[in-house]
Amino acid sequence: NVRLYPSKSVIELHLKDASDAVAISGAAFQVIAAENVTTADGTLRYQENSVVDNITIGADGTGRSKELYLGSYLRRQTGVPEYYGKIEQEEQVTRKARTAAKQQEVVNLYAEKTSVEITAVDELYDTVPLTNASFTLRTAAGTILQQFTTDTQGRFAISNLKKNTDY
Repeated sequence: NVRLYPSKSVIELHLKDASDAVAISGAAFQVIAAENVTTADGTLRYQENSVVDNITIGADGTGRSKELYLGSYLRRQTGVPEYYGKIEQEEQVTRKARTAAKQQEVVNLYAEKTSVEITAVDELYDTVPLTNASFTLRTAAGTILQQFTTDTQGRFAISNLKKNTDY
Protein backbone atom coordinates (compact mmCIF):
# COMPACT_ATOMS: atom_id res chain seq x y z
CA ASN A 1 0.00 0.00 0.00
CA VAL A 2 1.27 3.43 -0.94
CA ARG A 3 -0.43 6.38 0.73
CA LEU A 4 -1.12 9.31 -1.56
CA TYR A 5 -1.51 12.84 -0.28
CA PRO A 6 -3.04 15.88 -1.99
CA SER A 7 -0.55 18.14 -3.75
CA LYS A 8 0.57 21.30 -1.97
CA SER A 9 2.71 24.30 -2.78
CA VAL A 10 4.02 27.43 -1.04
CA ILE A 11 3.70 31.14 -1.78
CA GLU A 12 7.08 32.86 -1.68
CA LEU A 13 7.24 36.64 -1.46
CA HIS A 14 10.21 38.94 -2.11
CA LEU A 15 9.78 42.53 -0.88
CA LYS A 16 11.98 45.23 -2.42
CA ASP A 17 12.28 49.02 -2.32
CA ALA A 18 10.55 50.49 -5.39
CA SER A 19 13.33 52.98 -6.10
CA ASP A 20 16.48 50.86 -5.76
CA ALA A 21 15.26 47.22 -5.46
CA VAL A 22 17.02 46.71 -2.09
CA ALA A 23 15.43 43.99 0.06
CA ILE A 24 13.04 45.22 2.76
CA SER A 25 12.28 43.34 5.98
CA GLY A 26 9.62 43.70 8.65
CA ALA A 27 6.44 43.37 6.60
CA ALA A 28 3.66 40.88 7.25
CA PHE A 29 1.04 39.46 4.90
CA GLN A 30 -2.07 37.32 5.27
CA VAL A 31 -2.83 34.54 2.81
CA ILE A 32 -6.59 34.33 2.25
CA ALA A 33 -8.50 31.68 0.31
CA ALA A 34 -9.87 33.46 -2.79
CA GLU A 35 -12.28 30.59 -3.37
CA ASN A 36 -13.32 27.37 -1.70
CA VAL A 37 -10.17 25.26 -1.96
CA THR A 38 -10.94 21.57 -2.41
CA THR A 39 -8.79 18.56 -3.19
CA ALA A 40 -9.47 16.08 -6.02
CA ASP A 41 -11.48 13.84 -3.68
CA GLY A 42 -13.91 16.72 -3.02
CA THR A 43 -12.71 17.51 0.51
CA LEU A 44 -13.06 21.18 1.42
CA ARG A 45 -9.64 22.27 2.70
CA TYR A 46 -10.13 26.05 3.03
CA GLN A 47 -13.34 28.04 2.91
CA GLU A 48 -13.47 31.15 0.71
CA ASN A 49 -12.31 34.35 2.51
CA SER A 50 -10.68 32.46 5.38
CA VAL A 51 -7.15 33.38 6.47
CA VAL A 52 -5.06 30.26 5.88
CA ASP A 53 -1.58 31.52 6.77
CA ASN A 54 0.53 34.54 7.72
CA ILE A 55 3.84 35.38 6.05
CA THR A 56 6.50 37.48 7.77
CA ILE A 57 9.22 39.02 5.60
CA GLY A 58 12.67 38.29 7.04
CA ALA A 59 15.95 40.21 7.01
CA ASP A 60 16.73 39.01 3.48
CA GLY A 61 13.46 40.45 2.13
CA THR A 62 11.79 37.06 1.63
CA GLY A 63 8.99 35.15 3.28
CA ARG A 64 7.24 31.83 2.62
CA SER A 65 3.85 30.45 3.46
CA LYS A 66 3.34 27.00 4.87
CA GLU A 67 2.50 24.34 2.30
CA LEU A 68 -0.97 25.15 0.96
CA TYR A 69 -3.42 23.01 -0.96
CA LEU A 70 -3.57 23.90 -4.64
CA GLY A 71 -5.98 26.73 -5.42
CA SER A 72 -6.35 30.51 -5.56
CA TYR A 73 -5.36 32.81 -2.71
CA LEU A 74 -5.23 36.54 -2.00
CA ARG A 75 -2.19 38.25 -0.50
CA ARG A 76 -3.04 41.11 1.91
CA GLN A 77 -0.46 43.26 3.73
CA THR A 78 -1.05 43.49 7.50
CA GLY A 79 2.31 44.73 8.78
CA VAL A 80 4.18 47.68 7.24
CA PRO A 81 7.95 48.23 7.57
CA GLU A 82 9.09 51.50 9.09
CA TYR A 83 9.31 54.38 6.59
CA TYR A 84 7.27 52.53 3.90
CA GLY A 85 3.71 52.86 2.67
CA LYS A 86 1.27 49.96 2.78
CA ILE A 87 0.69 47.96 -0.38
CA GLU A 88 -3.07 48.46 -0.66
CA GLN A 89 -3.72 46.25 -3.66
CA GLU A 90 -4.55 42.64 -2.85
CA GLU A 91 -3.10 40.30 -5.42
CA GLN A 92 -4.47 36.91 -6.37
CA VAL A 93 -1.94 34.10 -6.39
CA THR A 94 -2.87 30.72 -7.87
CA ARG A 95 -1.01 27.56 -6.97
CA LYS A 96 -1.19 24.69 -9.46
CA ALA A 97 0.41 21.27 -9.60
CA ARG A 98 4.18 21.44 -9.95
CA THR A 99 6.02 19.77 -12.77
CA ALA A 100 9.70 18.99 -13.00
CA ALA A 101 10.02 21.49 -15.84
CA LYS A 102 8.27 24.41 -14.15
CA GLN A 103 8.65 25.56 -10.57
CA GLN A 104 6.17 27.92 -8.90
CA GLU A 105 6.99 31.57 -9.52
CA VAL A 106 8.15 33.86 -6.75
CA VAL A 107 5.94 36.90 -6.13
CA ASN A 108 8.01 40.10 -6.22
CA LEU A 109 6.50 43.06 -4.39
CA TYR A 110 7.77 46.64 -4.42
CA ALA A 111 7.09 49.11 -1.60
CA GLU A 112 7.52 52.87 -1.70
CA LYS A 113 8.91 54.95 1.13
CA THR A 114 6.55 57.38 2.78
CA SER A 115 7.22 60.99 1.92
CA VAL A 116 5.59 64.39 1.99
CA GLU A 117 6.13 67.12 -0.59
CA ILE A 118 5.48 70.67 0.60
CA THR A 119 5.00 73.71 -1.62
CA ALA A 120 5.31 77.17 -0.08
CA VAL A 121 3.62 80.10 -1.82
CA ASP A 122 3.06 83.76 -1.04
CA GLU A 123 0.04 84.29 1.23
CA LEU A 124 -1.46 87.00 -0.98
CA TYR A 125 -0.32 85.66 -4.38
CA ASP A 126 -0.79 81.90 -4.29
CA THR A 127 0.83 81.49 -7.72
CA VAL A 128 4.14 82.97 -6.53
CA PRO A 129 6.41 80.31 -4.98
CA LEU A 130 8.63 81.14 -2.00
CA THR A 131 12.20 80.28 -3.02
CA ASN A 132 15.00 79.73 -0.52
CA ALA A 133 12.57 79.65 2.42
CA SER A 134 13.88 77.67 5.39
CA PHE A 135 11.88 75.11 7.36
CA THR A 136 12.77 72.95 10.35
CA LEU A 137 11.37 69.50 11.05
CA ARG A 138 11.04 68.87 14.79
CA THR A 139 9.64 66.12 16.96
CA ALA A 140 6.60 66.94 19.08
CA ALA A 141 9.05 67.34 22.00
CA GLY A 142 10.97 70.00 20.06
CA THR A 143 14.06 68.05 18.98
CA ILE A 144 15.36 69.31 15.62
CA LEU A 145 15.55 66.49 13.08
CA GLN A 146 16.30 68.20 9.80
CA GLN A 147 16.47 71.58 8.00
CA PHE A 148 14.90 72.19 4.58
CA THR A 149 15.12 74.99 2.00
CA THR A 150 12.60 75.42 -0.80
CA ASP A 151 13.73 75.21 -4.41
CA THR A 152 12.92 77.68 -7.21
CA GLN A 153 9.36 76.31 -7.35
CA GLY A 154 8.89 76.71 -3.59
CA ARG A 155 9.05 72.97 -2.93
CA PHE A 156 10.88 70.54 -0.69
CA ALA A 157 10.28 66.90 0.23
CA ILE A 158 10.53 65.05 3.53
CA SER A 159 11.05 61.29 3.50
CA ASN A 160 11.74 58.54 6.02
CA LEU A 161 8.91 59.70 8.27
CA LYS A 162 8.07 57.28 11.08
CA LYS A 163 4.48 56.12 11.27
CA ASN A 164 2.36 57.17 14.25
CA THR A 165 4.77 60.00 15.13
CA ASP A 166 3.86 63.63 15.70
CA TYR A 167 6.14 66.24 14.10
